[in-house]
Amino acid sequence: MADERRRQKRIAKKRARRREKRIAKPVAYLRRSTPRLPAALLGMPKISDAIVEFAEPLVDEFLEDGADAAEVRTVLLLAATLWNAVITADELRSESDEAAAVQLRNDLIDRLEYALERPRGACEVIVDEMARRKRELFDEDPRFIVDIDTYDTADGVRVIAAARL
Repeated sequence: MADERRRQKRIAKKRARRREKRIAKPVAYLRRSTPRLPAALLGMPKISDAIVEFAEPLVDEFLEDGADAAEVRTVLLLAATLWNAVITADELRSESDEAAAVQLRNDLIDRLEYALERPRGACEVIVDEMARRKRELFDEDPRFIVDIDTYDTADGVRVIAAARL
């Protein structure tokens, strides 16, 4: 019985390694093949630094000291969603589509209300404060955040983010 369990564990680990390799190969290839301009050439901070600074109020509210990489990633993904929503709403407003921008805000508030299990008023405050923060601190940064990874290290949590213009 114990031998069968060990065998099943070994098979499961092997499947997981294969799955990771299948996923990692295209990502590694994509990262190598995509030409990149250093953020410094564009006059902007690294997007990982920008999203960490932008997310400070959310980190303070939702995370406790010593949070692991997975918890940090969850909060940073929320911050990235809000960052991207501000960019999208501003683009809609520049195209004179205020109704669509308002609808985007309301949809985001509805989803936050469900995900965070908080009252609508609290979610409205989060969305409005983060939108204000994006416009105050990073108004000239048009990058759209497409991916965030976090890793536990001896020094804390390392954040890697990818964005596109």
